[in-house]
Amino acid sequence: MPQVIIQVIGEAHDQKAAVLAVRERLDRCYSGRDCRWNLFYRPRQERANCATRYHLVYPALAYFIQLKKEPDLAAILRPKLDTIYRGLLDPRTWRYWHDELHETTWPLQERNLTFAGRLATFVGFYIDAFGAPPAGRSPPRRRSPESVRSPHRRGAGGRTRSRPFAASECR
Repeated sequence: MPQVIIQVIGEAHDQKAAVLAVRERLDRCYSGRDCRWNLFYRPRQERANCATRYHLVYPALAYFIQLKKEPDLAAILRPKLDTIYRGLLDPRTWRYWHDELHETTWPLQERNLTFAGRLATFVGFYIDAFGAPPAGRSPPRRRSPESVRSPHRRGAGGRTRSRPFAASECR
């Protein structure tokens, strides 16, 4: 459990007060149309464990758990979950696939089961909670390999090469 949450829970006198204290901290990040990115930890590498996308998926999971326990919070938590969804679609949460890993494929298309799985899980929980997928933006369209600038994936003549699938990879 992150140290800041342990600290907040330790300062609270009961579990309900602890949940409210954590929610107040999270509210600052997700109250509004867009995420307040300046309040997020900025990792050196987005492919790392403390990457920006985790500041979205784990609070969302906590909100979904809270909704299961207290459905009357839907009006309060749904706008925050909408903001988190928009954050998951923001390029800063998936560009690492191209910028740091130098992949030429679209991260929802192949090999990035972590990002695709978390996005699909978020949408599934959202549908379970509200009966419909998040409104508004759809995931960005697949980018063509030619639009990804990566010196590590260039073949002869500057054309983009694609890696063949290993037999164990999912499609």
